[in-house]
Amino acid sequence: MERVYVHRAIADRFVDALVDAARGYTYGDGRDASTVLGPLVDRRQRDLVHGHVLDAAAKGARIRIGGEVPAGRASSTRPRS
Repeated sequence: MERVYVHRAIADRFVDALVDAARGYTYGDGRDASTVLGPLVDRRQRDLVHGHVLDAAAKGARIRIGGEVPAGRASSTRPRS
């Protein structure tokens, strides 16, 4: 999924709820049952996705959580808020 369309009337509440949910996500090894977000397929894809984030921020988007490439190889950590 690349896009989510949300009506303007509920957009702020939707984003707040999404950020709150993301605070509880763990990312890391996709084979670990506690992992919510596994790694992308390869470094090229990771760099592409991160480039989208940086581009959006440069154009005025506000990063509410994460926004950085995690250290190491799919370490089991929580995104920074």
